[in-house]
Amino acid sequence: MPKNKEKEIERYKAMQAYRLELVRATNVFEHAALKPPFILNGGALVVMMALLGAIWRDNGQFAEKGMLIYALICWGAGLFFAAIAAASGYLSQFAFLKARHKELDAEHAKDARDRIEVRRNLTDQKIEGKRGIIWRDWAKVCVVLSLLLFLAGVVIGANALLMSISPVTE
Repeated sequence: MPKNKEKEIERYKAMQAYRLELVRATNVFEHAALKPPFILNGGALVVMMALLGAIWRDNGQFAEKGMLIYALICWGAGLFFAAIAAASGYLSQFAFLKARHKELDAEHAKDARDRIEVRRNLTDQKIEGKRGIIWRDWAKVCVVLSLLLFLAGVVIGANALLMSISPVTE
């Protein structure tokens, strides 16, 4: 085998190993980015529901029930957007995988000297890559919305609790 061919094969193997490691790192990062919205919103929802249960069991009186319900709605919506973000992240990775397969198909068609198939696969690769970027961006927006809803729920819930325990002055 000629030396240039061996270098080309080694370069190709290194590039594939790099791409595989990049996909793994991206996957780990996405999992880490998606955990906080679920934990924060879900935890707040559970804690507030437990608090409400304890309050209503004791005396059934709570001055700001309406505000607490708005806080619960914020955290529930935050969980919804976290779930949408997780689904969008999955669809993003799936689109990037399809783009990678189209790239490999184009390389095989190039080896077979089928220029039409190469062009078709490269076009499909670009489309799938753009689709992956759109899904990834949508996941980012949903994570931000989820975190903002968590913060809104915290502010509303804290105000409701503070208003209910502060003495009424006339």
